[in-house]
Amino acid sequence: LKSAGAVTSTVTLLSAPSPVRGLWGYTRPEAGLTHLEWHPVVGEPTIAELVGYRIYRRARTGEETFRLLATPPARGNTYTDKTPFCGQSYSVVAFNRRGESLPSPTSYFSPLCQQQD
Repeated sequence: LKSAGAVTSTVTLLSAPSPVRGLWGYTRPEAGLTHLEWHPVVGEPTIAELVGYRIYRRARTGEETFRLLATPPARGNTYTDKTPFCGQSYSVVAFNRRGESLPSPTSYFSPLCQQQD
């Protein structure tokens, strides 16, 4: 009798990435931009499958829902909004083929709008 050799394989279960951490930014009204940076998502089994990030923006009042602003690639961890509005809130998520991470636990808030007299 011949014995059959055992066949083994490794299966990696993909899940959505971990939330983006360390979101911060600055606004330069005179230049008309808001710059955002965050810590890249690293060190997880899903990193090889990371597709990119999604930047969401909404009015700082929270009266509207976040809207997709941009989708930078996975190799970056910065974004410059060249169409900023005062009084905005930004959130970043990482995503792969399985879905989006939870929103970044911190948001960046651009300065409030100046009241005209």
